[in-house]
Amino acid sequence: MLRIMLVDDEAWCLKELHDILLDTGQAEVVGMYAHAKEALAEAEKKSPDMVFIDVLMPEMNGLDLAKRLKTMLFGLTVVLVSEKEEYARNGFDIGADDYMLKPVRKERVIQALNRACRNLS
Repeated sequence: MLRIMLVDDEAWCLKELHDILLDTGQAEVVGMYAHAKEALAEAEKKSPDMVFIDVLMPEMNGLDLAKRLKTMLFGLTVVLVSEKEEYARNGFDIGADDYMLKPVRKERVIQALNRACRNLS
């Protein structure tokens, strides 16, 4: 069971991703955050295996959050989520493991979970 944090400033996106993850039976959602700074403050306490992060958020964007989390938590799988493809390259440049377009699809989430499981083992 993967321990997962979700970070997105849009409540409907958090709920959609949360519901998909629960349906898979492969994930335990250990935190849901609307603000990157809040997620950053909780990350070490929550000790996630994987985090899904919206790219465009106020105050601190998802790319900055991903970069900081990757340095804090060894082995963390980072999946960036956005409505736009244009941020994918920047995401991979900072060490993101995957990139997903909104609205997320269950099949695509399962693919990301399976990849994360392989990387952890």
